[in-house]
Amino acid sequence: KNVPSIDVQENPDEQTRVENTGMTKDDANDESTIKKKQIEILRPMGRAETTEGCLDTNLHAPNESNVAFDERLEILQPMSINESHNRQDTVRSEVSSVEVHSNTIQHDLVITPHLGNENELHQGEIISDSFSPTDVPRPRPGAYFVGERNEGIDDTFSLTPYAVDSSQQYDQDSNDYTIEHLTGDIDEVPEAYIVVDPPIFVAEMVTSNKKLRYTAIATSIILATGIGLGFGLSQEPNGTISIPPTKNTSSSSPDTNMNPPTSQAPKVMVNLSSALQMIFDVSGDTVQNDVLSPQYKAMSWLKEGYFGDDQNMIDIDTLFQNFALATLHYATNGENWVDDYNFLTPEKECNWNNGIDQGIFCENEQVRIIKLSHNGLQGSLPMEIGLLKRMNIFEIIGSEIESNLPDSIGNLTDLHTLQIAESKLSGMMPPTLGKLFNLEKLHLGINHLTGSIPTEIGNLVNLKELYLYKNELKGSIPNEIGNPVNLTELDLYQNELTGSIPESIGNLKQLQVLDFSISRLSGSIPEAIGNLTNLISLFLQETNMIGTIPESIGNLIQLEILDCYGSRFSSRIPRTIGNLIHLRHLYLYPNQVTGKIPESIGNLNQLEGLDFSFSRLSGSIPETIGNLINLKRLYLQETKLTGTIPESIGNLRQLEEMPLYETKIIGTIPKTIENLINLKILFLDKTGLVGTIPETIGNLINLKKLHLQDTELTGTIPESIGNLIHLEELMCSRTKINGAIPESIGKIIKLKDLICSQSQLSGPIPETIGNLTDLVTLSLWQNNFSKTVPDSIGKLIKLSTLRLNQNQFTGTLPEEISCLKNLAVLDISRNFLSGSMNDICYELELHEAVADCGRDASTAYPRVRCDCCTQCCNSTLCTNIKN
Repeated sequence: KNVPSIDVQENPDEQTRVENTGMTKDDANDESTIKKKQIEILRPMGRAETTEGCLDTNLHAPNESNVAFDERLEILQPMSINESHNRQDTVRSEVSSVEVHSNTIQHDLVITPHLGNENELHQGEIISDSFSPTDVPRPRPGAYFVGERNEGIDDTFSLTPYAVDSSQQYDQDSNDYTIEHLTGDIDEVPEAYIVVDPPIFVAEMVTSNKKLRYTAIATSIILATGIGLGFGLSQEPNGTISIPPTKNTSSSSPDTNMNPPTSQAPKVMVNLSSALQMIFDVSGDTVQNDVLSPQYKAMSWLKEGYFGDDQNMIDIDTLFQNFALATLHYATNGENWVDDYNFLTPEKECNWNNGIDQGIFCENEQVRIIKLSHNGLQGSLPMEIGLLKRMNIFEIIGSEIESNLPDSIGNLTDLHTLQIAESKLSGMMPPTLGKLFNLEKLHLGINHLTGSIPTEIGNLVNLKELYLYKNELKGSIPNEIGNPVNLTELDLYQNELTGSIPESIGNLKQLQVLDFSISRLSGSIPEAIGNLTNLISLFLQETNMIGTIPESIGNLIQLEILDCYGSRFSSRIPRTIGNLIHLRHLYLYPNQVTGKIPESIGNLNQLEGLDFSFSRLSGSIPETIGNLINLKRLYLQETKLTGTIPESIGNLRQLEEMPLYETKIIGTIPKTIENLINLKILFLDKTGLVGTIPETIGNLINLKKLHLQDTELTGTIPESIGNLIHLEELMCSRTKINGAIPESIGKIIKLKDLICSQSQLSGPIPETIGNLTDLVTLSLWQNNFSKTVPDSIGKLIKLSTLRLNQNQFTGTLPEEISCLKNLAVLDISRNFLSGSMNDICYELELHEAVADCGRDASTAYPRVRCDCCTQCCNSTLCTNIKN
């Protein structure tokens, strides 16, 4: 607990001594009363008492050796916390200089002594050089600070940490003790020294405006106060727990770097029984009673590895560090990890890693980094993880951890990265996350977290990245989301969040990525969105948001992606959209946006993807569309757009996809389309286009899909169609296109679908059709084709569907068709074919077969014999055949 400062000053007058004890003057005159009250005040305090009051003393080193022992001790009196704080300035101006052996810097010293049994060496007791060594009581085993008086300088001491073993004895021949220095050995008992033994010693030192606190806490005080998880923590006046600083704390801003502390507290050693009690206080009965629990297994491992017998000692930091890591190992099925990283081996815990980037990494023997990603972790995260209070990075990605995030995570106040993603975390986000003031990255994406986002998230003022995507979070986005003003990435994608986007979102002026997609958010985009002038990506896909797109959207001049796919905005596209000159992707489909495409769209010359499809946009495509020289995808299908395709479309030389189907666009295909040499997809179907297919269509050598069906196009298929060697789909059904299929069709060897039904094509099918060995669908029904079906059609080994019905073919069906082993649908009805199909029926497994196998009233036999046909037709109708 936080122990207040204590004066070390010159002899105060007797009146001050009396006042400090709380005794009356009459009491003060009675030496025995003073002694009795002195001892009562100095007894070890209980937990409640340590939180309510503190101790103060006036302690000085005698200048004369014959001064009685009792007269060299000032009476101790409990002080309130406020009183002790108020006296700090006075104390620091009066105390003498003390040199710490482990550090040559001179410090002002404030110490808290505590009396013990008079037959033992006492904490705070000063022994002068008039005492012979034989008069000095033997110190008890434990950890000590010994203050050696600096010769020739009154009231100054040098503090040194020591450990006294129970086996050490006083050597009468040499008149000295053997006392082990924590960092070496010494053989001589100092002439004047202060011994600090259990329960507690706190020295608070001030030098160069840097406040350092050294704390040595021995077993007895820990057990008495039940510090448990808060071991080594200090009690603040408001009752909150904080970690005693070991770094420069003169600044109010959090220190998140990993620099070593200016000076470190001496290690406090404990034996097995003390260690066990501390672990019990942390983990409760499970560590003692549940033999299957990770805690029990971890404690058993500690006992075996560190305590061969009860006399072995371990420092408290190492104790808790190893216990936490061992518990994590057992709780996550460490025996079956992909890589064990030397866990629980004789190797020191700081070497439990792969030497590169996975495992445990330390600094100054303290765990700073845990990375155990994609390592087969299963089970749960234990609450003991909160013991690793100096950890900076905790990362587990790709695991089968199914537990809640423990509340003790809030103890890891030095964390700047917490990443437990692609796992199965469940339950609610603990509010204790709000204590991680140094956190910069919080990544809990792809888990099963439920409940709402805690308002305490607003406490994370240093947070830069917050990823909570693909969880099951509900409720509204808290207004406090606007508090972490340093946030650069906020990703809440694919949750069940409701309500509207809070106006406080406008506070996040450093934000670069904002993703609220696939949620139940409603309302409109707040005007405050315009404050996010550093925003690069804004994702609002598949929400219930309605209303207008605010004019302030034009303030986001750094924006590169604006994706509102699947929302229900009903306003016009604001003209300020033209201010977003760095925009690369603009997606507003499908939406209810109305009005015209603004002319200012032409300012977006960095645009690569533009999608206004499935909207209520009207008017014509603006001529300024031709300014988008980097555009690769232009999606305007299923809108109410009218007018013609502008000639400036030819400027879009990087364009790869242009679906314009199901619009009211009219006019002809512009000649400038020949410039679109990178075009891969051109869908002009279901429009009001007229005229012919331009011969320059052959320049589109990278074209893969050409859809012209359901238009008013006329003329013939140009010979240049053969240049489209990458074409996979050619569809021209329900048009007025006429004439023969050109011989050059045989050059399009990657063609998979040739569908030009219900048009006015005529003439024979060219023999070159046999070159299209990748063809899957050949549908030419209801045209004016004549003559015989070419034998080369038997080379289309991948053909699945062949529809030649309702034409004027004559002769017999070529036998080569029986080689089309993939053929499932064959329709040759309503032609002038004759002969037998039974050989084909025998060779193929047709799911649908239709032929003129029906009888007319005027003929005795059907035109085509077919035993496998599912339908038989005559001159008037087709009838289903039941096999």
